[in-house]
Amino acid sequence: MTNLIIRPIYDIQGEGHISPFVGESVITTGIVTGVASNGFYLQDPYGDNNDATSDGIFVFTDSTPTVRIGDEVQVSGDVEEFRPSNRSNDLTLTQITNLTNIRVLSSNNSLPTAVVIGEDRTVPTEIIDDDDLTDFYESLEGMRVQ
Repeated sequence: MTNLIIRPIYDIQGEGHISPFVGESVITTGIVTGVASNGFYLQDPYGDNNDATSDGIFVFTDSTPTVRIGDEVQVSGDVEEFRPSNRSNDLTLTQITNLTNIRVLSSNNSLPTAVVIGEDRTVPTEIIDDDDLTDFYESLEGMRVQ
């Protein structure tokens, strides 16, 4: 891993469907909001207040992670757009993979406030571009929602 750059999650996610940092190595920090058998969700607790970017991201560990919900974690790895091979029509999921470091900075932190769909962010009701609804949900990728 070379050229390691510290980036907030919302910059890694970017405003489009594909991260502007695919293939690059990054360091980022956030609060663990969910744990799966092969990784965990990390969310920036403050965000950037930009409705076009997501403040959350999946961190792929390939095995059961040892982090817990509420941990503040710093990770180092590569940005990747993942699409399951059996779902060729789906959009990709931005994730951090090929991890070189997972460091728990603190534990028992409050979780970032969930975005209330229809209240905090409103689903588009008119179509200006064919992908408006897709853009809306892309901007929530990896985040806590309600």
